[in-house]
This record gives sequence, C-alpha cells and structure tokens, in this order.
Amino acid sequence: MGHYRLLTGYDDARGQFSALDSYLGPLKMNYAKFDELWRSFGRTYLVVVPPEKAAALREGLGAHADPLAAKTETLRVAQAEADRRGDAVAFLNLGQAKLDLGDASGAARAFDQALAARPDRALDPTRPGWVQGSPPWRALWYSFGPFEAYVRTGQYDEVLRLTAAVLRSVPTHEEAHYWRGRALMGLGRTTQAQAAFREALRLRPGYGAARQALGM
Repeated sequence: MGHYRLLTGYDDARGQFSALDSYLGPLKMNYAKFDELWRSFGRTYLVVVPPEKAAALREGLGAHADPLAAKTETLRVAQAEADRRGDAVAFLNLGQAKLDLGDASGAARAFDQALAARPDRALDPTRPGWVQGSPPWRALWYSFGPFEAYVRTGQYDEVLRLTAAVLRSVPTHEEAHYWRGRALMGLGRTTQAQAAFREALRLRPGYGAARQALGM
C-alpha cells in the first residue's frame, strides 16, 4: 500500500531519523534504510526557504547549488551504483540522470536495462513470473523518464506498450495518457493523439503540457 512518511527529526549519534508514517504511525528509520527507500525516487529533494535565507542555502549546498554540477554529480553516483549493484532501480536512476543532461539515447539504453527484468507489462509482483530485481511494480506510476526517453528516440510502440500497462492498473493516470498522446503523434495518428491529450486534460484541467500539445 502506498503511503507517506514525514521526517520529524534526526539523531546522528544513533544514525536514525524520527518519522511519522501515515499508515504505521510514529517510527524510527536508520539512515541506511532511509537512503535505500529514497534511492527508488532518485534521491530527489526540494528545499524551500524564504528569500533572506537563499544565500545560506547556497552555501550549505556547496557545489550542488549549481544545477549543472548537481546533475553531473547525480550522474556520477547513478553510474557508480549501476556498475556496483546492477539492479533495476540503479538503471532507472542512471537513465534519468542521462536524460536530465540531454542524453536521450544513453537514457533509453539505461531504461532498457532497468525494464529488462520485467516479466509482464504490468510490473506487478503479485502476478506469476515476477522476479526479484524487476523494477518496483509501481515504478512507471511516478517515473516518466522512460516515456520521455523513448519518445525522444522514436520508440513510440514501446511507449504505447508501457503506458497501456499503467492504464490497465490506473485508468485515471493523466501522465500516461499524455505520453501515450506524444507517442501516437509521433506515429502520425493525430486524431487518437488529440483524444489522449484531451483525456489527460480532463483528468487534470491545469495540465500545461497537455494544453500545449492541443495548441490551447
């Protein structure tokens, strides 16, 4: 069951966070366990500060305050983990890191490796044939890098296949409808593409990319 954890404190001496879990309640998480879970989301973070603290934030972030330097370091870490661990999460992160630096072809190859272990189109461990090392079964519910990389490299049929798998589980997944529309447009199936964009926009009226695709 998908749910959230709010970190409320940390203890360097014990190497653990205090957290509130929306399903399990209060708990402790050691740093290594936290990092392993965070890794599945590419260790993405967002820092929100008032303007008067922006300088202090930049100082605290160091080299990571520069977007290009941060992306380059992300790629270095992702490549090292892919070389060392070789699991689906590592290759998903590697693909996203390459995509963020403009290497769509390299990203597509990394995503190919990430998705190679999938035994069926739904990425569902409850179904026969799912094997350890496959991507997290909800991975494409929240990670859209593969869709973008495959669209940018002209692999439209693969995007249609993957988005169909997502929509079988979540018919109201607006991003899947949007990327399906991009693939259909690439195949010259304009009427179907526009229908997909309209469905994405119906599900999320403020979806800017879908509006742009429809010329609105």
